[in-house]
Amino acid sequence: MADMPQGSWRDSARPAKFFIFNYVTVFPVLWFLFNLSWMNLFIIIFVISVLMILDYYGLPPHIFARFLRGVISGRRKISSPWWV
Repeated sequence: MADMPQGSWRDSARPAKFFIFNYVTVFPVLWFLFNLSWMNLFIIIFVISVLMILDYYGLPPHIFARFLRGVISGRRKISSPWWV
């Protein structure tokens, strides 16, 4: 019987990383590569640093976006639509 690798599925729940960066930081880098300018470089450095800080505290970007949406919408939710 051939020796089959059995552990390839065990790392499937881990988030994708590009070296030390989270997978979400690849998109701003691609944006910078297609639009080379100094302003884009500074924006990319800022975005990557914010995403790395969020990752350090264990807060994925999609969860942070959900939290930010809740903060912007406020505590009071209107039960009837505004047009009624």
